[in-house]
Amino acid sequence: MIIMFVRHAEDIDDKLTKRGKKQCELMIDYDEEYTFSKIYSSPAKRCVDTANYLNKKLKVEIEIDNDLVERGKLEDVVPKDDKEQAWYDNYLNPEF
Repeated sequence: MIIMFVRHAEDIDDKLTKRGKKQCELMIDYDEEYTFSKIYSSPAKRCVDTANYLNKKLKVEIEIDNDLVERGKLEDVVPKDDKEQAWYDNYLNPEF
């Protein structure tokens, strides 16, 4: 099994920009070496729009998964060890 992660295309206020739409068009022009059985998407509009563009070529089921949402800020999370703390420090860094 191969799992491919694709970040949503460029957006402003949860809507794909002109550039984001172009990114989607380029994304569906991939090498057909792999086949896909399903697309999982966050319920965020920008993610669903990106999945729909990708599905123009794949023609597979799109499953909206409510667990695939942004967690927001993690300031209230207590890390379990130094490695996890380093990840949070990096994630919360505005330059990340």
